[in-house]
Amino acid sequence: MNRTTVLILAIVLLLAHLLSLHHDASGAFAMPSDLAHVDFRIGRHWVHGQGTTWFSGSTAAAISEEGGTSLAWVTLAALAELFSWSPLRVTAWVGILSALLTLAVIARLSRDRLIGVTAIVLLVVSGPFAASATDGTATALFTLLLTLAFLALERRRAGVLGAALAALVLTGSLGLVYVVPMLGIALWMRRSDRPLALAPAFLPPLAAAAVLFGVRMAYGAPLLPPDLAALGSLEHARVGLWSVEAWVRGTLAPLLILLPLGLVLIGKLSGTGARALLLALTGTLAIVLLGGSRAAMHTIFAPVLPLFFIAVQEAFVGGLERRPRLEWAVWTSLSMACAASILASKTPSDLGPLRIEPALHWMARENDVREAAYGREWNGRPAILRELEEHERLRGIGLFFRDQVAPNARILTPWPGAIGYLSRMQVLDLLGRAHVDPSRAAGGTRSWNGPARTDVVAALERGPEYVVPLIADRLRPPTRAELIERWLSLYDDVGATPARRAELATALEAYELVAISTPEDEADLALSGETPSLLLRRRDLLLAPTLAVGVGGDRQVVRLQHAGHHQLVELEVRAELPGGEVRYLNPTGDFLTGPPLRARTELVLFPTGDRSVRLVDFRVPKELAEARLVARLLNPFSDPSDPLARVGDELELRP
Repeated sequence: MNRTTVLILAIVLLLAHLLSLHHDASGAFAMPSDLAHVDFRIGRHWVHGQGTTWFSGSTAAAISEEGGTSLAWVTLAALAELFSWSPLRVTAWVGILSALLTLAVIARLSRDRLIGVTAIVLLVVSGPFAASATDGTATALFTLLLTLAFLALERRRAGVLGAALAALVLTGSLGLVYVVPMLGIALWMRRSDRPLALAPAFLPPLAAAAVLFGVRMAYGAPLLPPDLAALGSLEHARVGLWSVEAWVRGTLAPLLILLPLGLVLIGKLSGTGARALLLALTGTLAIVLLGGSRAAMHTIFAPVLPLFFIAVQEAFVGGLERRPRLEWAVWTSLSMACAASILASKTPSDLGPLRIEPALHWMARENDVREAAYGREWNGRPAILRELEEHERLRGIGLFFRDQVAPNARILTPWPGAIGYLSRMQVLDLLGRAHVDPSRAAGGTRSWNGPARTDVVAALERGPEYVVPLIADRLRPPTRAELIERWLSLYDDVGATPARRAELATALEAYELVAISTPEDEADLALSGETPSLLLRRRDLLLAPTLAVGVGGDRQVVRLQHAGHHQLVELEVRAELPGGEVRYLNPTGDFLTGPPLRARTELVLFPTGDRSVRLVDFRVPKELAEARLVARLLNPFSDPSDPLARVGDELELRP
């Protein structure tokens, strides 16, 4: 089988792999990640003369990674906007094409032996590599440019190396991490018969870095972009080390790296393998210092995978040249690694009669350190499924704000991307990554990688009109205590201490919980999703619905007037007897004892204007003649005793 045939098969298999990962519940190609929408929004602002900023008034250095995740990706999104193309489709095509071209570049480094296509085979079945090609971010392009730079380094093509490294730096400032060891390798090569010309190879990336840093300083931003600045601290190194553990356990194929590591220690690894291993370890060290990433399927490791697999390929080829009798061991280990990688991209379940579900759960489950840092129990395929659902919901919330809320409202959320892009409103990033966090003394934005913490109490005290506190996919909304615990443990720089809980509870008193209906499908905005989305809304906006007593002869009537946006509520009517007994009105008009009941469930409220609508009317039985009748609106499926459950004020029908 020749190299071309292998490459064609690899491309087909990779396309099948990434399409099997990135689809929604209907089977259609899924939406890009929330992070990708950050670049989409900044690119749109750039084209329409609003500057390269996240929102008006924020730092203008956004295009230099001060809010944007990638200069090259912001430029690509801007070009798509300029020509009235969809940035979602353009970035998806570029990401997939980058992944396919990466295979072609690696094929140039394959050996004549059949085992010489190891790197291609391992990359095709790699879940992180496939997932990075479709998430809408610049990761796949970064991987392609890094792999191309390594090929140029091996072939002594100084011009190609310089262009690839310059593009790498402009795609992500972490590209500078690879420039330094490549310069060291080039200096070492000067001792060989085929030295590499240093000027055309390394002046372009240094010039790109100078432009990047110069733009930042010109706009008053810190010299170093957030990712590079984070490398100077060991604050998140522990989380980063456990991220390596989760990556290795979650895909198992990285265990093959032990072979080239052992061979390089005894001086038996080829020069190509040693250089690839050095660059891959350098990139892994940077990931450790960053603290890993919350991205599903460990996609932060995608750029180093081609280099690691090239080192493994060189180790296999060199080993078989020295000991041909070990061919069975090489093929066995490669087959097992491929099988493990394929299963890692599968939803945890049994494979026919094979009982493998417990093993797949073990691979996909996050370790305790990463769960505490990122608040997620699963990684791998379960995390991808979860993230795709979250992205759909976030886009629905963005559409809700665009269509239902005043355009001057400010929105605070830890997920600013899709909401900001679709709503076109001022969306505040709770964690200070899309724009500068006012509570951060150091100045500048935070990295999108690694755990991020901020002063959540101060963020709420700045008074945003709306807060998106969590991405709910459950019927029962959180209690105030649960919401406080989640926000403090995941986002607060102090943590869930008793004093901090009290401070956040005080800050939340200015807000009311609101349940809204978001579209199930963007193609049909009238079709609501199965579960409501939850927002916090400032009480002083006076947008809560109000109840009133209506006229109904001998029957009690509860009427409602609503001046706000669409909202989901439920109605509770209770009768409090003098002896302490409480009865609740059910939907058929009867008062029953027992657990709390709702007289009306999952009501969808629309603005009523000057009129009011009748919610319920009922006759009060004689045994409740002395009872106190109270009506109130509650959030759907909420705990009626929780402070966040009530919507608006209670109404006394009869004192």
